[in-house]
Amino acid sequence: MKQHLTDDTLRALKAPDDRPQLIVFDTKLTGFGVVVGQRTTTFIVNRRIGKKLHREALGAWNGRGGELDARAARKEALVRLGKLENKDATPGKAKRASKQGPTLAEACGLYVARLRKEGKRPSSIITVEREIGDRKRSYLKTWIDRPLASITGKECRARHEQITLDNGPHIANRVLRELRVIWNHIAKEAAAGTVDGIDAGAVFPANPTIAVVWNKEGGTAEYVERRREPIAWANLPAWRTKVDGIENPVRRDYNLVVLLTGLRRNDAASMRWEHVNLSDEPLATRVWNANKKAWEQIELPACTVLRPSPKGGAKRSFSIPLSSELIKILARRRQENAALYSNDNGWVFPTRALKDGNDKKQRCYLCQDLGMPEHVKGAITHMSEPKEDSKVLVAPHRLRDTYTSALAEIKDPPLSPYVIDVLTNHRPPRGSVTAGYIDLSTEHLADCQERVTRFLLGRMEPPKKKAALKAV
Repeated sequence: MKQHLTDDTLRALKAPDDRPQLIVFDTKLTGFGVVVGQRTTTFIVNRRIGKKLHREALGAWNGRGGELDARAARKEALVRLGKLENKDATPGKAKRASKQGPTLAEACGLYVARLRKEGKRPSSIITVEREIGDRKRSYLKTWIDRPLASITGKECRARHEQITLDNGPHIANRVLRELRVIWNHIAKEAAAGTVDGIDAGAVFPANPTIAVVWNKEGGTAEYVERRREPIAWANLPAWRTKVDGIENPVRRDYNLVVLLTGLRRNDAASMRWEHVNLSDEPLATRVWNANKKAWEQIELPACTVLRPSPKGGAKRSFSIPLSSELIKILARRRQENAALYSNDNGWVFPTRALKDGNDKKQRCYLCQDLGMPEHVKGAITHMSEPKEDSKVLVAPHRLRDTYTSALAEIKDPPLSPYVIDVLTNHRPPRGSVTAGYIDLSTEHLADCQERVTRFLLGRMEPPKKKAALKAV
């Protein structure tokens, strides 16, 4: 039933005899209504939050013992429905968004939906879902059901400080940065009118994470800088000796390949043979399109390795040239894999899975990104935890640091900063026009890769051997 709700029209409304209540909605303000009961008449609003319709009571009508008249109830309904401008608004000033709209959980869901649409890596998506949107594991779980716009800067600063104490500075920065980007996404969508509960054109409140005092490390206040610890050149011969003594040949070659390519840990560990071309001719192969859930045919240039889903997702896919030494190592790996395993299942660095991958907590998103099936305990899959129990051997990212240091040290002529960015899969500086004019052809990159390999191989030689070579 619909009727223009005023004090006069309310006096004529009575609860029917055949049911306990009569619900009447206003003809001029959508979502505003009253529930007429046997003893009281209560003003209500119906408003949509996300995909759900919520009903809220505003108070009882003063004509039947309450405190609100129809005019006051209508004004409160306007506020609740987000249709009333600030009292302090001046002509031409943008109106503020209501402190309702989506909850933190709903806002997280909207942001995650965008990440999936853009084809972001499942591992990145699951991190946001776990750390923000999961009711049990979220670092912000006490805010889960609160309207996003109600979170204050004071609360953000206090929560960041508490997470820092409980879980460390890096996690604290990451969680509040995730909140920041979720907030910015909702603010942008609110301005476009695509968020339920917020009028199109409304200005969302300022992002409260601006109040956070970010943890500092390495001279930057924006985020916690990761460690950069390349192997000292004087220590590289001892590192090579230790690598050559690794009993497992798969792990031995993995360490060498990471050093000579600078690949990130998982990019190297999840290499597949269909993405490696050791020949001098282009190779017809395929890659998995996670968005289309289908395989796509591609051509891989000669003597290159493709990483189809690196850090940043499929849109950051890249290939790097293989030096002659890398081709030797990978050719040896292919031959030895056949002797170690009857079938390496296409993995360059194979191992046997210790756990099933059908549990969400154990699910392998590297396999998912590559279109591979879930792990099955005992089956041959990719290397997952490439760690060594040694004071000489270092973590894979330290090898990446060493590779990058070698790129920077090459002289006569030195390598272009843009070449270094490409070989390390880093983005060139934003807005750089110069990068578009640099020679980054396959031949030029192959020559640069060959030079850095020779540089590193030379640094790995023991001092006595170096001296003997010079004497000859």
